Amino acid sequence: CHEYGYDPYEKSIEKAVECYRKGVEEGDEVSLFSLGVCFDDGTGVDKNEKKAASLYSQAAKKGYAVAICNLGYCYKNGTGVEVDMKKAVQLYSQAADKGHATAINNLGYCYECGDGVEKDEEKAIELY
Repeated sequence: CHEYGYDPYEKSIEKAVECYRKGVEEGDEVSLFSLGVCFDDGTGVDKNEKKAASLYSQAAKKGYAVAICNLGYCYKNGTGVEVDMKKAVQLYSQAADKGHATAINNLGYCYECGDGVEKDEEKAIELY
């Protein structure tokens, strides 16, 4: 609420980060993901892609689809982790199985281009 200033909260990224950190201490997957985004973007904290990937990974282990997708993106692009296209595809597939639209699209792109999987344009079209 603080990150976006939703009523009745005043917009304060510092307060949002503080709330996310408290949630992380409690193992909350949304807080893990949200703090990961802050580290990924350098919003309210110093940019730290390794820390972002670690937080996404922790949230992904709890089954949080958007974190699974973001972690896949990290592996695809080498953001905070070494590039591993097979791992990226695995993560996109996992998030896609949970109905995450961006992961479905990203997985389709992987099949279209043959990134981390054998190129399969029919499968790509099916996913798109």
